[in-house]
This record gives sequence, structure tokens and C-alpha cells, in this order.
Amino acid sequence: MRRTVTALSLLLIGFGLSACGSGDEAETPTASAAQPPAAAREVPQLEPCALVSQAEIEAIVGLPVAAMTPETSAPASGLQYYGCRSDDVHINIEAWSTMENARASFEFGGDYPAIDDFGLPARTTQPLGELDVLAGQFVVTVDLFTNQDQAAQLEAAKQLARLIIERLP
Repeated sequence: MRRTVTALSLLLIGFGLSACGSGDEAETPTASAAQPPAAAREVPQLEPCALVSQAEIEAIVGLPVAAMTPETSAPASGLQYYGCRSDDVHINIEAWSTMENARASFEFGGDYPAIDDFGLPARTTQPLGELDVLAGQFVVTVDLFTNQDQAAQLEAAKQLARLIIERLP
């Protein structure tokens, strides 16, 4: 979560600075200034721990895990954080009002190796965590702390992320 919050803070500062501009440019009206972007949506509301059950997590991970606790916060307009976590599993979901902002957050999140076989933009964040996935206006992060080897944790994180993404609104 600390990595995501730090990245988000820098991203929001960058958006703020780019919105201010240097003042030297002439202002020209654009189509986006005249009307809201077509991709803009409400930030989806969801119950993070309802997306995947304790039994499903344990079946995928192959081990018992501590009870999951939901978390939510809205650090900025157009963004809602959702979490479902225990000592063993951290599932974080950034829900953005636009796909463009979700993509910017995903791209800002670091230069980690891409996972080419996921079907969506995805990357492994090992050894810090397991997986980040961009799914429309969502960035889904799954981190496991099970003392399994990295390959097993990554595979379990992929399965959990696929299940969660299928259930997103």
C-alpha cells in the first residue's frame, strides 16, 4: 500500500503541475474543454472483500490465510481505493473515474517486467509484491506473503486477479 500511495501522491502532484502550466502558452479551446471526455465515468462503488471469498483465496493459494478485512479511502476526486487484506494477502483496487487516469497511474507505478500472457496490461512487482493489472478504469494489485516460492506466489496472484477482474462492475 505504501508503494501505491507514494506513486499516487506523485501522480496527483504531476497532474496538478501539468494543469497549472507555465503561463507562456496561449490558451486554445479544445474539444475536451468544451465537453467532458467520453471515457469519464463515476468512480465505481464496490465491496472489495465481496469480490473473492476466503475459501476461494485459500483454494487458489493452497494454504489457509488469515481473515480478510475490507478497507476503503478516497484520497482524491475521481479516485477510490479499495482493499481487502490480511497478514497473508493484500488485494488493492484503484477505481478511477477515467480509463486514462487508471492507465497513467499504472504506467507511473514503476518499471517492472511485463507479463505478456495475462491478456491485459500486467506486470510482476516481485520481490516487493506479486502483480499489478490494468483493467479498464481499475488498477488491481495482488500481493501474497505466504512464504511460498516466487513462481507459486505469482501464479496464485494471477489466478486471484483474474477472478477479481471478472467480478468488477
